[in-house]
Parts: sequence; structure tokens; C-alpha cells
Amino acid sequence: MSELDLTEAIEAGRAAILGHVICMPSAETCGCYDVAIRAAAPIIERAVRGKRGSIEWPSGSLTERRAIFVYEGARIAAAGAEAPIVPERWSQRDDAFRAQFLDVIDMMCGPARKSSPEELHDDWVKAYEAMGWRYGSTRDVEARTHPDMVPYDQLGQLEQDKDSVFVALCEIARQWIREAK
Repeated sequence: MSELDLTEAIEAGRAAILGHVICMPSAETCGCYDVAIRAAAPIIERAVRGKRGSIEWPSGSLTERRAIFVYEGARIAAAGAEAPIVPERWSQRDDAFRAQFLDVIDMMCGPARKSSPEELHDDWVKAYEAMGWRYGSTRDVEARTHPDMVPYDQLGQLEQDKDSVFVALCEIARQWIREAK
């Protein structure tokens, strides 16, 4: 993937995400969200379809391809927002994490998907607890502690925004990453 393609894809993704975050209360009927998604989708598709670039993109199942798109997109968004936590790459995550994340992507790209960042955050906390994680003032993979393992309303604005971005990325994956025809 050329630097121009990647820049174009990131800008298109940013437009789609901002469209969703700005109009979150009415995202399903928001005109600017639809316009942003339609504008971003072909650019994102062109940038990622068949062009792996530096993203680790196996020729796996549809769910796995969507999961990597959402996960790596969320990492890029976190880095761009200068978030205090930017997790490791998808390939560096343990099997238990990847399995639960694939389940989340299946749900978020299916008919029972959720549009509330608050609901999704609560589910995330439960999933992390089931994997043995607990609250800690810093993220520590070995100790399995994470500072975001608190109720949604106790998160800072940046962390709440990250949850909104996650919802938007799932919607982009649902609409635009499909099986080849």
C-alpha cells in the first residue's frame, strides 16, 4: 500500500468515525454519518482489499478479517488521539483475547449488534474479568490490570470516545468488509 493510499484511507476513516461520534445519539438516522460512510467505504476498501501493507492481514475468515480491521483501526485511532493506552498489535494478543474479540465482532456485525458505547464497554469489562483481568492504575499485561475496568460513566472523555470509535469501526466493517462475490 502506498503512503498516499494509507493516508487517504485514514482520512476517509476519520471522516466516517467523526460523523458517527458527532451524531452518536441519532447515528442510525444521521445524514452526515451516511454521507461519511459512503465517502469512506470505497477508499477504505481500495486501500485494504488485496493490499496488506504493514497490517498483518491473513487470508482468514470474514469475521477474522473484520476483527483485524476493527482492532488495528482502533489502535490507529488511539495513537492519533494520543490516548494513554495503545494496545499491542493483533498478532501479539493471546488466543483467549482473540477468541473473545472474534465473538464481539460476530455480534457487532450481526443482527443483535449494539449501538451504545456504554453497553459495549460493560461487555468489555465482563469479558476482561472472565479472562482474569482486574482494575489497576496502569495497563499491565502480565499482571492483567487495566485502568479502564470501571463503569462507563467513570471513564474520561478520551476513553468514552474510544468506545464510540469502536462502535463506528464495527459498523464500517459490517457494511464494507464482505465475502468476495
